[in-house]
Amino acid sequence: MRYGYPDALISFVWQTVCEVEHRIQYRQFPFDGSFERRLIEFAQQETPHFR
Repeated sequence: MRYGYPDALISFVWQTVCEVEHRIQYRQFPFDGSFERRLIEFAQQETPHFR
């Protein structure tokens, strides 16, 4: 109410919050650990760009 956001935007934000909570609860991407594993794999690769 303070900033006068439209009801549709507020509804969309809360729907997104619920989706994120669901993904966390059921360990779905990006909360399943796959992103972290890929970052570690990427960091461990020997490439001429990062030597």
